[in-house]
Amino acid sequence: MAQEELVAVAIGRLLVPGDQTKARIAANRAILEELMSWGDAIYRLSTRVGHGKNTRVPGEALKQLQQLLVSSHAGSFGTVDRTVVRAAMAVRVCGMARGCSGASHLRQPSRGGETWPAPAARR
Repeated sequence: MAQEELVAVAIGRLLVPGDQTKARIAANRAILEELMSWGDAIYRLSTRVGHGKNTRVPGEALKQLQQLLVSSHAGSFGTVDRTVVRAAMAVRVCGMARGCSGASHLRQPSRGGETWPAPAARR
């Protein structure tokens, strides 16, 4: 993403992934889905993290683990300007759009009819 595009998103333009980005995300997500189907332990996707790295998480608890990881790493910075938040989110989305995060592109209701990739473990 060019600096000009990032600024445009920060001040309100919608960030909508293109077809090439969606294809890259889908291809890499398919690889992750295949690896998960093998049943092997994959750090942070089918195991706990840190000291729990060797502890498998049952399939039904994976979504809860992913949500816990996000919320436990959330921090508070007080009041942050909306443009700074939008810019930070756009940069993170661009990282996911490279296709190596395990994210998947899902169509969900939003202002523009599209949303950025969802977390990897959505089971």
